[in-house]
This record gives sequence, C-alpha cells and structure tokens, in this order.
Amino acid sequence: MIQKRPTFTHPSARCDVYGKVKKLLLGCAIFGCLSFTRLDEYSPVVDVRRQDESSTEAAAGPTDEQKCVPLHLPHNLTFPSPMPPNATIALEPKLGAHRCDRDAVFAVAAGYKLPQIILFVETLIQTGYRGDIVLGINSGDFAELQDFFQYHQPQLIIYELPLHCRHRPRGPICQIHTLYRSNTTGEYLQDARRTRFAAMLRFELFWAWTTWYGPTSRILVSDARDVFFQTSPFDYSDEQIDTTELTTSTTLNVFQEDSLVRDSGANRNWLRNIYGAEIADPMLDLPVICSGTTMGGRIAMDMYLRAMVYQFDRTESTLFGGDQALHNYLIHSQQLNASSAISLSSSDGFTMRVISHPPGYGAVNTVGLTAMRKGPLKQIGVVDGQNRTLNQNGQLAPVVHMFDRDEGLRGIMQDQTDNLLAQWELTRNGAQQQRN
Repeated sequence: MIQKRPTFTHPSARCDVYGKVKKLLLGCAIFGCLSFTRLDEYSPVVDVRRQDESSTEAAAGPTDEQKCVPLHLPHNLTFPSPMPPNATIALEPKLGAHRCDRDAVFAVAAGYKLPQIILFVETLIQTGYRGDIVLGINSGDFAELQDFFQYHQPQLIIYELPLHCRHRPRGPICQIHTLYRSNTTGEYLQDARRTRFAAMLRFELFWAWTTWYGPTSRILVSDARDVFFQTSPFDYSDEQIDTTELTTSTTLNVFQEDSLVRDSGANRNWLRNIYGAEIADPMLDLPVICSGTTMGGRIAMDMYLRAMVYQFDRTESTLFGGDQALHNYLIHSQQLNASSAISLSSSDGFTMRVISHPPGYGAVNTVGLTAMRKGPLKQIGVVDGQNRTLNQNGQLAPVVHMFDRDEGLRGIMQDQTDNLLAQWELTRNGAQQQRN
C-alpha cells in the first residue's frame, strides 16, 4: 500500500455536538405535506479525541473508540420515506471513517476512473481543505483505485455502491438494495423505488451520509467529473455582500446558471414534462438553478435532501435530467420565488435560509451556459491571463462547475489533469521502489 499522508489536526479537541436540535419541521405549505421532514435528533453520539498533529497516532486516523457514531445508531431515525419498523441504514464505507466534527464534500463517481476523479480530489485537497471527501464508486472499480484512495487517508471516505442497473440510451437506471436493513432480521430491505438515474439516486445516498455529521458541519454535494476547486468552498468571502450566514447550520446555498428557464429548452422541457405547464410556466422567467452543486449547513442539507427524495417519490420521474427539474421546483415553488434570500421558520423557532446565488457570485461559479451563450470564457474575462476562473468581484471562484463546456478551459484543465496523473505515477512508483 502507498504510505498515508499525515493527518491534519483540527483546533477543536473534540466533537462538541451533544445538544439536541429538536423537531425541525419544514411546513406542508412549502413542499406538500412532508411528514418525513421531522427529525427528533441531529446530534450523533460522539467521543472524538484528536491527537497532536506531530504524533504518530494522528497519521493512523481515528481508532475504534474515536470514530463517530452515526445519527442512525443507536437511536431511531426518521427516514425520508416510509420504512418498516426497526429499519436502519446498512451501507457503510469500504475505506475510511467519517469524522463527525469536520466539514464534508459528497460526490457520486460511479463508473469513473482515475482520470475523471483525480482533478476533483486533488484540486480540493490543494486548497488546504481538511474536511472529509466522501465518494461513491462502482463496486468493481475499488481495486484499481485503491492505492490512490489509501494515499489520501484519512481524508477520503469511499463507498462501494452495489447498484442493480439496466441500460437505457442515456445511461443506466438503477436501484440499490443494500442501503437499508432490518434491525429485527438483519436482512437487507429491497429498494422499493423504481429504477432511476444515478443523478437522482445520489440524493438518497447523500442524505444517508449526512447522518454521520453533527450540526456544526458544513456540507457540499457536488458533481465530480466537471468540477474543480481553486479555494475551499467553505471559506468563501465577498466584501460586497454579507457572508456571515452563508454556511450556518440552517442555511442552504444554491447556485444559478446563466439563463432563465424559458431560454433553456432542456430545463423548460424537464419542468413541463414532470410537473405540467400549469406549474412550470409561472417559473419561466426565473433563473435556472443547477442541481449539480448545493451547499449548506448540516440541518439545511438534511431538509433539502429529504425534499429531493420526496419529490422523486411524488413524481416517479425517470426522465434524464429530471433531478434538475425537481431541484428547480423546490427552489422556485411559490413560497421561495419572491427573493434570492428566503427565511423559512420552523415550529421550534429554527430558521432555514435559502440563498440563491447569481452566476459568478457565491462559492460555486457554474460556467457552462455562460460559455455557451456569451462566448469563450477567456475572451469575456471569466478566465484571466493566469488561467484562473474568476467571480464577478474579481476573486477566485472557489468551485468551478461545468468547465468542460468551454473549449479553452477544458483544455487548461485537461493539461492540469495530465500533470496530476503524471505526479501520481511518480508518487506510486517511488513508494513501490521503497518497498522493494
């Protein structure tokens, strides 16, 4: 195995997240009557004692006594859909352990090989980000990628996804039969949902992963193949706007694309096909919100991911790109479209704040439609002379999404990917020579 990188010791000495966050409720008026949005507890049961950064024990990752206990163990869990009594989440990491006091970035990279993963992982780590990176991959790909994943321990948490799929022209549609099991019989609970694209299935996986984290954690759920990082997404700041609440536990950040719904045939048709013209057409003059990247505090992400799962259950849409329609419906529902920053008050006094960031603002710059509609990104100043992607304020965009839609930026990032792959080969070969 490749030698592990030394671990980073967070200034916090332990996960101080024992307090309850009770009965957080998103009203029926927002998304329909969502009985599953109620959570009795958000805090995992934890006793995490961090080692000094210089200690040899720190490099080994958490011991059994130091690992976080997920929210779904040992107490009961309210699921984002009806489940039999005594059900629990069964899927556990193939490699690595969640660190409940850290921030986390989630992505499903099923079917991807190292050239499609390395840019996402390495550019995020190179920003200085020290939180968890949680990836879901195909079961058959772990052996090929194991050395790379092992090298980045304890930061990488890897799930093998035993997907049961059948192929369609736009890609496989799948079920996952090992996500839940019965605490009574120990048997897996079969996936009762119809087959769906991985882009939709991932939201339930993301929800399951959030149960490992405490209410102070901040979470980004993201595409993997067409995303790279320039600074840590959770350290975003902008002197022109108030960023103090961007990553609080009950704040959800969503990121617009450079188009209105009416001007994007794909988004317009997805909404109409799934929800009908009566619901979709009042949203035509609202901005397209990208479902590929969403960021927020632990509580806000829990509520959002539950709502996405519920929308699939409600619509049962297997339309390719349907996750984008569900996402836009949630953000642009009648209660959410009055302003770019909406506060949703719960019955217990907690407030969920949804902030919709225009293109070129916020932690994520989604550049695909900008390039397609306005021209080459370097020509219009989004990419500067040093090949950096900028926000409207001239600062580095922390996260760049859909970079492959611009020919120039795609070439820049392909060169960077090639360099990262070459560096990794040198690292791996050097380690093998040392062992021999």
